[in-house]
Amino acid sequence: MDKRVVVIDCDWFNFGSEKLVKQIAFCDVQTKMSKLYKLTIPPCLASNGESFHRQAKFSHGLVWSEKGEYSYDRVTHVLNDVIQRLDSSADNVIFCAKGREKARLLSSYGFNVSDLDEVQCPKYRERTNRKMTTR
Repeated sequence: MDKRVVVIDCDWFNFGSEKLVKQIAFCDVQTKMSKLYKLTIPPCLASNGESFHRQAKFSHGLVWSEKGEYSYDRVTHVLNDVIQRLDSSADNVIFCAKGREKARLLSSYGFNVSDLDEVQCPKYRERTNRKMTTR
C-alpha cells in the first residue's frame, strides 16, 4: 500500500512551559481530504485569560475560551482520527508540519512528524491566493 502524505497544522496557547493545542487541521496531499478539529481549553484556566488574549492578538487570533469538539488533552485521539479518516494505518501515513517547533510539538504525542522547512517547502501565502484561516 502506498504511503499517504498528510500535511498537519496546529495552533496553541502557551501556559507556562506547556503548549495547549487549540486547533488541528490536516490535508491529505493525494486526495485533498481535509478537516479542522477545534479543541477546548478548560475554563479553570480563566485566570490566565489575559495572557491568552495577548497571545491571540499577536499570533493566531483564536478565542481561547471558545468551546471545541474535543478537550485540549485529546491531541493523540485527534491524530488517530486523522489516520482512521484516511482508512489507513499509522505505518502508512507520513505526517508533515511547517516549522520545527510545530513538528516537535506534534511529535511529542507519539507520531513521527517531519518538518517541511527541512525540505524547502514554500510558505502557504507563496503558493495560493486563498486567505489563511488564522493570522
